[in-house]
Amino acid sequence: MTDLWFCSKCKTTREPILERGKPKIRSMRNGFVAVFLVCGHVARVDKDRIPEVNQQNLLDYIVKFEGGDEDLTLIETLAFFSYLIRSGMAWTLQGMYGRYAMNLINAGFLDKSGSILKVG
Repeated sequence: MTDLWFCSKCKTTREPILERGKPKIRSMRNGFVAVFLVCGHVARVDKDRIPEVNQQNLLDYIVKFEGGDEDLTLIETLAFFSYLIRSGMAWTLQGMYGRYAMNLINAGFLDKSGSILKVG
């Protein structure tokens, strides 16, 4: 089951439109992430809702990522790899991190500086 998002125009929760099995989400120029909903509207997610990855919680993300923890959402994965790229750690940790980071860059989710370009 996919997450439900609140549509402020319909005043109810809706399912997102799926692209390749993932919610269709895009970063917008005016500072928020838009989740496209089946009702035709978008749910607005402020960029400050994207989790902050830092030195204090980095180990938690590594354990979740390496353990294949299903609680690590797409947004959390992108925030995690954004941090790894920006800090340079993506290229110094074991090889799978660099390869995964390059896959996210090549797929257009992140740019080479670690900025999140799209989600989903």
